[in-house]
Amino acid sequence: MSSYLRFQERVHHGSGVSSANPVRVALANETGFPHIGRVDFLDNQVNPSTGTIRARVILSNPEHLFTPGLYARVQLESTGAVQALLVDDKAILTDQDRKYVYVLGAGNTAQRKDVQLGPLVNGLRMVQSGLGAGDKVIVSGLQKIFYPGVPVTPKESAMELSHAIQQPLP
Repeated sequence: MSSYLRFQERVHHGSGVSSANPVRVALANETGFPHIGRVDFLDNQVNPSTGTIRARVILSNPEHLFTPGLYARVQLESTGAVQALLVDDKAILTDQDRKYVYVLGAGNTAQRKDVQLGPLVNGLRMVQSGLGAGDKVIVSGLQKIFYPGVPVTPKESAMELSHAIQQPLP
């Protein structure tokens, strides 16, 4: 239901779903989304008992993998580009009902920042608020940080972005 509302909002802003949008599909035994199709039909009614909306996607099926009755995972991409901060999901900690990360602060100290999170994209978590573009998130050695302000010895490493940027954000 929330996906439908998000797409409806994008439609009103001119960046919604059209037949030009790729649809990525994976069967239950497949990793990633190896099959690509396109939207042929999108219903205008939500089924009140299931909270789903019907869509028809045209897929190439030369190997006859898709047969009636199979279930599949589907990613429907909108045309809107999204600027997002992505962090390694291992860096996110929980304090009762709040999510937070530690960032490198002044004097090489660990500083806590509460964050609002979005969806997971290939092992990287979208951060909707709480972090700035220049923040250096601490990913490893978190078990040694007992409180904010503890001194740390930073070891910088590059985050792998190549696979995350190519995938659509939900």
